[in-house]
Amino acid sequence: MNFFSNHWHGRFSVSKAGWLSSIVALLLVLPTNALELHSFFLRNGLSGFGDLMSKMSDGSIVALTRPSLISEGLDQIVEIVVLIWWSVGAWRSCQNPNHNNNGKERFWFFKLMIIFAAFAEIYELYDFIITLTGIDG
Repeated sequence: MNFFSNHWHGRFSVSKAGWLSSIVALLLVLPTNALELHSFFLRNGLSGFGDLMSKMSDGSIVALTRPSLISEGLDQIVEIVVLIWWSVGAWRSCQNPNHNNNGKERFWFFKLMIIFAAFAEIYELYDFIITLTGIDG
């Protein structure tokens, strides 16, 4: 079994599912986040963060355009897939009787963190759909 399968099935301890798998999840979404950021800079004629900050401080930027829909859509798809993998594996690790001191500890705080991460992604997806359809909420 590989790392991804072991995490998915909840075979890792809660600490490993929480920390190590979170780092892996962040590394998996990093390329699409970088693509989205690059698209944002290109669409706004910016060369980087320094250029963005200087133009914002002198008032020469009034409004910024969003990244391209392709890069933003790809980022959303990758984030959703990675979030499902991470949250299912982490939740299963919490439920695994081998990891919770014979049922005495329920890892409620970690489960709450998983729920908040899911709600944050749902909101981000909602924002993307609103942008895609052109509806201003």
